[in-house]
Amino acid sequence: MNEIPNKRVGYPVAKWNPEFIKRVKMLMILGATDNVLAAAFGVNVHTIHYWKKAHPDFLEEYNNGKVKMLSEVAMALVQRAIGYEYDEEEVHVVRGEVQRIVVKKHVKADSWAAAKILHLKAREFGWCDTTNTNGSLTQNNVNINNFDLTKLSDTQLEAMKKLGIAHIEKESMDIDDAQIERDGGE
Repeated sequence: MNEIPNKRVGYPVAKWNPEFIKRVKMLMILGATDNVLAAAFGVNVHTIHYWKKAHPDFLEEYNNGKVKMLSEVAMALVQRAIGYEYDEEEVHVVRGEVQRIVVKKHVKADSWAAAKILHLKAREFGWCDTTNTNGSLTQNNVNINNFDLTKLSDTQLEAMKKLGIAHIEKESMDIDDAQIERDGGE
């Protein structure tokens, strides 16, 4: 094992173990934070930050685990937002005999999950809230005339229309006429 000098007074010397590279990915898939990693490895959180800089393989597995966890969470959120079906085995006793029956169950769409996806998309595209100051409506950091609507789904475009963000200047964007009509633009 290699020892990493720790210049911070009051902290013990952290011992590096190449096995940490394998363990970090699994912990990240489970949703571990840097503080949880530090506790799992018996080190200070600053040591985790140092290891990410000093050991490229550690950082790579850290990121791979994080990406895998986030993609699984995103997929689950999308499924919850649009609804899904799954098979469930039910056990029934009929005339004293145990019967196992596979039943298709349906989970209906969840509006909270759909709203959360729209919120996350809004953050990704740099949308932000409007504010009302002194009786006049202002847009904070958003110029909707320069917004590329080609990345939005029909559902998102419909939501924009319902929110009153339907008037978009045709010449300010590189989109086709059909999409402008969907937006409710002129």
